[in-house]
Amino acid sequence: MKKSKIECADLFAMIPKDLLFNLEKETNVNHHVKKLSGLLMLKLLLFSLLNSERVSLRVMEEIFNSGQFKAFSGKGNQKTKHSTIGDRVANINCDFFEQVFHALCEKFEPLARGKKNIQEISGYLHS
Repeated sequence: MKKSKIECADLFAMIPKDLLFNLEKETNVNHHVKKLSGLLMLKLLLFSLLNSERVSLRVMEEIFNSGQFKAFSGKGNQKTKHSTIGDRVANINCDFFEQVFHALCEKFEPLARGKKNIQEISGYLHS
């Protein structure tokens, strides 16, 4: 695994939890889903992108089943296979991710003016 310049936990700390829960409900992203909620998939995708040189279903399976992701995501002892992740990615309501993106752009755009990268924005928020 590569080491990212920003920790996934720091990135998620900048996102209001109630925003994510509300968007899960509004988009109905968890309809007929027992294990891999929209929020958990968002965490897995971001964690994988920030911590792996190449992201594939098998890499995401390895990350999902790791202790590091368990500690970050709060998923408990839940395990999964790459085929389950693939099925979820293929059938997930993409509106959830789109609305998360737009809500975060709206929230952070004023803060991002004049900043060069996410670390500067994070530093501004935590000061």
